[in-house]
Amino acid sequence: MSKLPENLILTLACPLCKDRPKVIQSEDEKFIECHKCNQKFPITDGKIPQLLSEEAQPLKK
Repeated sequence: MSKLPENLILTLACPLCKDRPKVIQSEDEKFIECHKCNQKFPITDGKIPQLLSEEAQPLKK
């Protein structure tokens, strides 16, 4: 995996939250995370964030 470009991450927002909060890339670089709704979204092929509601998975606390 590789880190997504910072300018890309800054343009992304959680598709589940109405106010579209900013998201972050997980430490293992496999997910985009929203800490407001505690969901994560997979990054496929190391560079394609799957920000679709049906792809959401709960964040482990």
